[in-house]
Amino acid sequence: MQPSGGRSRFLLVPAAPARPRPAARPAPPPPRPAPAPAPRAAEAQPAPADPLPVDPPAEPPPGATPVPAPVAVSPAVLETVVADPAGAELDRKLEAAVAKGLGFLKANQRAEGVWGKSGTEYGDYVYPITALGGLAMLANSDERNTQGFPVPIDSACRYLLSGRNGNGYISNASKGMFGHAFACLLFAECCEREKDWQWKEDARNAITLCLANQGKDGGWGYEPAVDDSEIVVSLCVLQALQAGRSAGIEIDLQKIQSAETYVLRHKTSLEIQDIEPSCGLFFYFPGASSKAMMKLASYPITAQAMALLLPRFAPDDPLVLRCSKYLLDERPRVAQRNSSGLGEDCLSIFYSTLYFVSLGGEAWRIWKQTALTELLGVQAADGSWGEKSFYGQAFATSLAILSLSAGKKRLTIFRDRKKE
Repeated sequence: MQPSGGRSRFLLVPAAPARPRPAARPAPPPPRPAPAPAPRAAEAQPAPADPLPVDPPAEPPPGATPVPAPVAVSPAVLETVVADPAGAELDRKLEAAVAKGLGFLKANQRAEGVWGKSGTEYGDYVYPITALGGLAMLANSDERNTQGFPVPIDSACRYLLSGRNGNGYISNASKGMFGHAFACLLFAECCEREKDWQWKEDARNAITLCLANQGKDGGWGYEPAVDDSEIVVSLCVLQALQAGRSAGIEIDLQKIQSAETYVLRHKTSLEIQDIEPSCGLFFYFPGASSKAMMKLASYPITAQAMALLLPRFAPDDPLVLRCSKYLLDERPRVAQRNSSGLGEDCLSIFYSTLYFVSLGGEAWRIWKQTALTELLGVQAADGSWGEKSFYGQAFATSLAILSLSAGKKRLTIFRDRKKE
C-alpha cells in the first residue's frame, strides 16, 4: 500500500505475533490387504503430531480488555526501536531519569509552592506550571503525611488555592482558564488518591465553576462567562472533568459528552489528511475543510483530542490507526531541536503519551522505545529539561517526568477509561 504524497510504504505490526503452528503430517495411505483368505485389520499407523489447540473465535466477555489493533508505522520508525522486548532495561533508565527530574523540581520549588526565580517570573503561566509540577510529583509518590501528601504537593495545592477570587476562579492573569483547568486536574487527582483529602470541597467548587461556564457549543473560552470557545482551553477543561468524574466527583455526564462533541467538530476527514499526511487530524477551527486550513491542524491538539476521545473508538477504527501512525511518524525530534523549543516538544510528547499508554499493546511499546527513549537523551546533568524554554525548565521538566512515569498508571489520566 503506497500512501499519497510520495511517502514511504508502512508496515502493519501486529499487537502480538502469532505462535508458529507445526503443520500436521498427512495421513499415510491405507495398507494393502494381506493375501490371506481372511481380511487382516489395518496395521496401526503413528498418529500425526497434535497441532497447537485453536480456540474458536468468541465474543469477549463484558468488561474484557479489547485486543490492541495492528499499528501502522513507517520503516524509519521501526528502525529506531531498541531491541529490548521485555523493556526491563528501558524501564530502569526511565526510573533513573524521573528520580533526577524530581530532584530538580524539589530543589527549585519556592517556599510558597511555586516554581521560578520569583512568584511572577512566568506571568500568565505560573498556575499551569505549578499544577504540572504537583502532578509530576503525585505521579511518583505513594507517600502520605498527616495532611495527605508530601510537602511539595501540599505546597503547590496551597499556592493554587491562594489565587482564588470570590467565585472560586483560580487565576492571576488573562487567559486564566488555562491555569484554572490545570489546577482542577491536580485537585481531581488528589481527590482520587486520598478520598478524605483536606481540600476536597475546594476541588468540587473549582470544578463546579467549569461546569457553570460551559458555552452553548460545549466548549470554554479564555475566561469564565465568555461564550467564545477555544479548542485548547476546552481540551484542558475536558481533561480535568474526566479526571474529576473518575475520582468520584459528581459531574453531569451530559456536560462531558457535550464537550467531547465540541472537540469532534474540529476533526478533519481522513481524505483531507491524505492530501498532506504531515498535518494533524484535528483543526484549530471547527468545520475547516480547505487545504489552506490544514496548516492549523496541530500535533498537540491531535494528540490531546484523541487521548481524551479514545474510549469512543474501537482499537481498529481507521481514525485510531491513522492517528497512531501520524503521532509516531511526526513526533517531535527532540534530539534535533535546540533547548528553546523543548517546552513545546515536551507538551506534544506528554499528550501523545496519554494517547499511547491508553491504547496499550504494540503501539505503547513502540512509543516508549522511540519518543520516550529520545526524551531521555536530552535531559540535562541537573535532571531538568528545557533550559532555554520560553515557559521555563519547571514546565518542560514536569511534562517530561509525567511522560516517563505514565507506565506506572498512578494517575487517572494514564488509566484506561471505558465509554459511558
